[in-house]
Amino acid sequence: MNRTVRRASLLGLALVAVQLVAVELVVVRPAAAQPAEAAAEREFRLGFVALQKGDCTRALVHYRRSLELAKRPRTVFNIATCEEDLGQDAAAWRDYHAFLNLAEERDAALVVDAKARLDGLRKRLRGQISVESSVSGAAVTVDGERQPRGETPVTLSLEPGRHVLRVSLPGAVAVERIVEIAPDDQTSLRVELALSSSISIQADPADAIIDPRRGGATAVGRLDVPVKPGRHEFVIRRDGYRTEHVSVDAVAGRTHDVRVNLKPVQGVARLVVTGAPAATITVDGTPATSAGAVDLHGLAAGGHEIAIENGGRIVWRRDLHFSPGEVVRLDVDLPPPRSITRRAIGWSAGGLGVASIVAGGILGTFALRDVTSSDLDLHDRGKTRALAADGLIIVGAGALVVAWRLLRSEGVSARVQREARAP
Repeated sequence: MNRTVRRASLLGLALVAVQLVAVELVVVRPAAAQPAEAAAEREFRLGFVALQKGDCTRALVHYRRSLELAKRPRTVFNIATCEEDLGQDAAAWRDYHAFLNLAEERDAALVVDAKARLDGLRKRLRGQISVESSVSGAAVTVDGERQPRGETPVTLSLEPGRHVLRVSLPGAVAVERIVEIAPDDQTSLRVELALSSSISIQADPADAIIDPRRGGATAVGRLDVPVKPGRHEFVIRRDGYRTEHVSVDAVAGRTHDVRVNLKPVQGVARLVVTGAPAATITVDGTPATSAGAVDLHGLAAGGHEIAIENGGRIVWRRDLHFSPGEVVRLDVDLPPPRSITRRAIGWSAGGLGVASIVAGGILGTFALRDVTSSDLDLHDRGKTRALAADGLIIVGAGALVVAWRLLRSEGVSARVQREARAP
């Protein structure tokens, strides 16, 4: 009974499609149709006649012949409906999608019907995907479901279309993959799971600051942080103690425990920075001042990283060692900032240089053409043009040199002077 109702529905749709095609042929197409178009129309009508008789198999043959002669969206739609009626659901799924890709504005009603039929097919069709992971026993969830479908290795039966698979395992970084499932098809997916690591740093004294060098929140006394496998660097510091630099090579699946005992220093040192009025001075990554002149009393003896930031970038950086009671003077020589006028002249000179070289090249091309001419007048004019082209190229090169001198960045120098330790 259901098959009879469906066939009646298909006959009605096919009749609508034939009527639409007939109107199109009468109104739009010229009277003298091309032989291929005429043959395609004949096959289409034969398919409709077979469909009226309830012979979907023969109708499908004629529709496919029609499609070979003329690729029309409605023909693809009728093929899909015949395939669906014959139980060829996978083929119907593909052809409904093909119709949607070919559909035109006048096919709006059929587009709605094709999408509805695809929704019905999606509930009946299934595709297979085999999921494996580098570590077996990982849970596999589909499209955000709370309960996993199984553990790797596992084969899942899914509706056709796009799905998001999530493969997770305790102690490993979860992996998500987008897969496209085709009906009556089987595919495979292998996921490499990277086991996570963690680093635990215990500092003594307990109020020492633990600072990750590559980003991340600082901690006081103790730091517990999950990390990716690889090298990670930390700075542990406290006033009155020597700063320690710690590097940990994290291994997948392991917890690395590190204990750092800072050594106290006898006495403190002093840092004096001059000659950088517009720069920012940082000590161990912490800005000491933004005024450029800094006099740090009570700097903990030991190693410190001193950096100078100018114009939004680090222009000088060095690790300096401070002995107890020592005064270290850093005299910085920053290049003077370029004036707007100087930059404007530099860019203008650069533009003039490029324009002159381009003009010289064009003029030189004309000169070469004239010089090779058998006409004496053109030959003489070519020599004149060649001289002018050489002059333009020389002027352009000179302008580019001037622009480079005006716009080039100058280096930064800093002199380190150490005074005798205080008694």
